[in-house]
Amino acid sequence: VGGFPPLIAERFGDELPSHRLRRHIIAMRVGGEMVNNGGITFAHRMRESTGASDDAIAKGYLFARDVFGVEALFKSIAQLDHKITAAVQYELMDRITNLLRGATRWFLRNRRQDLPLEGQVASYSNDVRTIWDNLKSFLEGSMASYWQDSFAAYTKEGVGDQLAAFVAGTPVLMSSLNVCEAAQLANMPVLDVARLFFRIGEALGLTRFSRQIYDSRVESHWQAIAREGLLDDLASDQKAITVAILQCQRAGMAGDACIDNWMEQRRPLVRRWQDALAELNAAPATEFAMYAVVLRELSNLARSEPLR
Repeated sequence: VGGFPPLIAERFGDELPSHRLRRHIIAMRVGGEMVNNGGITFAHRMRESTGASDDAIAKGYLFARDVFGVEALFKSIAQLDHKITAAVQYELMDRITNLLRGATRWFLRNRRQDLPLEGQVASYSNDVRTIWDNLKSFLEGSMASYWQDSFAAYTKEGVGDQLAAFVAGTPVLMSSLNVCEAAQLANMPVLDVARLFFRIGEALGLTRFSRQIYDSRVESHWQAIAREGLLDDLASDQKAITVAILQCQRAGMAGDACIDNWMEQRRPLVRRWQDALAELNAAPATEFAMYAVVLRELSNLARSEPLR
């Protein structure tokens, strides 16, 4: 109905859902939105990185758009025309676009497209909102510092507190869908899972490693896709570790003790991961092949069994 002039919607609103071109109109509108909000290569990049069909990509876009309220965010950024510098405005848009792309990839990689979209949007929107509303209660270490520094930088440039806080928190929100799924798998409150998820990130150095990959410069289309894949795989490994440690926490052990116990049971693999990460951090320059090698050590750790 929203695709028609207001007068037509007012007079013929009941008949519009049965319009013979309904599917074509919806497809045209969603396609236009994907280009406007995600960039002209949005669908092409999703096909290349996930192998998904056009229908699935459209569903993934709608999921990401509605869970994170992307349209309202872009509108807020547009209202800052001539109030902040164009460079800052473009940076805000870029951060939201990256969140949109990441959430769409998550939807496609986790094979959510065969489930009813409306129920998924409602479920994940509520949990993401809960995480966002309680952000300051569980952020710690490097992630907390990054959020605070980003928030201060944006507000200094004239961005309002609410928008600045959201954009500064996009790395956290990028992980929130994995947090929500881990909470569903473990049948535990999403805030308890969020606290554990980000504590694991600090304990294993995953937060800094994620920032290194995210901030790495890409010089080609293939490198851009590689960076996205590395970030997705890192988030998936962190989710797998979180779910494994949650089993210990459900048995009554405290969160920090569960993390220590899980790491102690996998000492050799934890050491290999830490050594690989230290070698990466000591390197004078990095490249995507190095990130892939280090990430393989994390994947081995995430899927490992306790020592016997």
